[in-house]
Amino acid sequence: KNQALDGFDSLDMYITADYDEIEKAYIDTDISRVVGDNFFKNGKLTNILTYISRFDYNAGIFPELCFCLAIEELMQLKVPKRVQYIRMLICELFRISSHLHFISNICKVLGNEIAYNQSLIERERVLRIIEFITGARIHPNFIRIGGVKKDLSYEKIKNIRENLPVIFKRVTRLETLLLDNSIITGKLKNTGVADKNTAINLGISGPNLRASGIKYDMRKNRNLLLYKDMSFLIISGKYGDCLDRIQLRFREIFQSLKIIHQIVNEMPEERIKKLINLDELYFPYSVMISGVECPHGVFKIYLEVKENVILNMIIIGPSRNSVNLIEKILPGCKIEDLEIILASFDISSGEIIETKR
Repeated sequence: KNQALDGFDSLDMYITADYDEIEKAYIDTDISRVVGDNFFKNGKLTNILTYISRFDYNAGIFPELCFCLAIEELMQLKVPKRVQYIRMLICELFRISSHLHFISNICKVLGNEIAYNQSLIERERVLRIIEFITGARIHPNFIRIGGVKKDLSYEKIKNIRENLPVIFKRVTRLETLLLDNSIITGKLKNTGVADKNTAINLGISGPNLRASGIKYDMRKNRNLLLYKDMSFLIISGKYGDCLDRIQLRFREIFQSLKIIHQIVNEMPEERIKKLINLDELYFPYSVMISGVECPHGVFKIYLEVKENVILNMIIIGPSRNSVNLIEKILPGCKIEDLEIILASFDISSGEIIETKR
């Protein structure tokens, strides 16, 4: 039944059960295997930005950002403060959109139609803001090496500021609608438990790691972009069960709204000029790796570049490790809890596509 859940159409699952208890689980991701060379072989650096967002279709801005940060670090390029703020703004909007998509999946599994419809309505509201800024809803093609595609006008900033209280109010109502129910919370509590040691050993990152009690977030721990200028909390859980993973994403939405509120009120007034032509850049043979904190965890890209051509690229998505964790914790769980456990890890199928290494 994995095809009923968004994100699980890229894998097959085989389980051995004794009555209603799972004894062994195996997840096969060969169905999603592709030859990654076809995406980038002998391709120019600037051309890949148009389709790299496909590796995370729920939050397409993060592969773009990760790729551009790698090239900017290689060039030792200083990015204007206003550009950094715009990047953070778009990233947090996509983070909210991705978490709302996760919540809609949870509502679908639990059979809560009212909460499901409400989550889709709120995600649509966020996607419209994203479309208003970038011109696209899913694959933004907005981040550029050293900058962004276009500046934010006063009208767009005003539109974002006006929508923030509405989103906060509606998401609060959605959380109450979904989790203010003892039957639902009773079903989620102590289900699909992933303790912190198991999560660390399997390389889990992002919300799935923080739900186990580890307070690690690249935005603060590694000072990604200019998040050091923002006041926000790293949310963590305690038990690492399905309930913790769901509650954590609700709280992260509220923290993202807090960050966006600070950005729109403190946006630097700067004039941005284009100083270089990227088509004329030529690098010696270089190897680099870059990572960003996406809604599913730490998204990484490994690159080998010569002149202005990509020789090799490997996508290291956080969802692949989450799939390994699901295999680890399923034995001992009930078959009836299988779908909610799968949905609670928020797997993005684009991230588990195997590129050739």
